[in-house]
Amino acid sequence: MGLYEAKQHKEAMAKAEALVKVFPRFHGTYNIAGVILAEVGQWNNAIKAYHQALGLKPDFADAHYNYAIALDHLKRTDEAITSYRNAIKADPTYAEAYDSLGKCLRQKGMVDEAISCFRRAIEINPNLIKPHLVLGALTTYKVGDPAIDKLKFLLEDIKGDDESKAGLYFGLAKAYEDIGDVDTTIKYLRSGNTVRKEQGDYTTQMDRDLNEDIKSYFPSVDLSRFSAAP
Repeated sequence: MGLYEAKQHKEAMAKAEALVKVFPRFHGTYNIAGVILAEVGQWNNAIKAYHQALGLKPDFADAHYNYAIALDHLKRTDEAITSYRNAIKADPTYAEAYDSLGKCLRQKGMVDEAISCFRRAIEINPNLIKPHLVLGALTTYKVGDPAIDKLKFLLEDIKGDDESKAGLYFGLAKAYEDIGDVDTTIKYLRSGNTVRKEQGDYTTQMDRDLNEDIKSYFPSVDLSRFSAAP
């Protein structure tokens, strides 16, 4: 661990401890402390904080959700699934919990249930981007599919989030690949790649990763056309 990272960890612990000292019996305090710790990668300490929050308020949806995120990060997928379900039980309108639960279920091979979760997340909050993209990867678009127009709307509405913007471009490429419009597929792939190259953390490895993504998602696309100048 570098000196800067060690300093961050120390500062996070100090902030969390100060919060708990001031509000020792308030469930929200422990949840916030957990988030502070998770932000610097202190996942096990974050889990302890979420436990404290849930001990004070067992139906605290945000603490169940954040607890699940920590468990998921530590590859404790089965436990994360349980905690995401607990968050939904506490708050049946928790769209992000449905989205994250769907991701975990997909990892476990429970694709049909995962699809149901992504659809429920979109029903609750149609403007969540991730479930639209994952659902698109798991299903096949048809000509005239309203989900394609929704992706376009989200793309037009997005501001300042290059990662999501690139994802939407690639999602639209998948949609047009499904309906057989290769030229439009190529257009969106190029746009997505341009956004990725403009990201501050861009590396040439990202190009290689992108080509692998294209091969897996869009097997009929001619990569030489994608790489060529517009």
